[in-house]
Amino acid sequence: VFYSDDGQILRAMQRAASNGGLIMMHAENGIAIDVLVEQALAEGRTDPRYHGDVRKVALEAEATHRAVQLARVAGSPLYVVHVSADEAVAEIAAARHNGLPVFGETCPQYLFLSTD
Repeated sequence: VFYSDDGQILRAMQRAASNGGLIMMHAENGIAIDVLVEQALAEGRTDPRYHGDVRKVALEAEATHRAVQLARVAGSPLYVVHVSADEAVAEIAAARHNGLPVFGETCPQYLFLSTD
């Protein structure tokens, strides 16, 4: 899996801003998720039903917030893809309320993610 650190993301956003581009990103805290996956595997929790246990809503919301703030600093528009958490939607809505050029998209399959 490919992860970009905040410095790489900021530089890409700065470049996009200077060239009239748009950054599209999937916002999840992959490093923290990897830790949770490793712990789940060590505990033998390997069934698909545990997928939701390691992909916490808070980690999507945190990454969305961070992406919004980096875009604000860079002066770049941001398009967050594959949004699945209501807290991430709230981050996007707050950014838009504050006049930032931040957009989000989702797909039906992301709206039905559940551990039920």
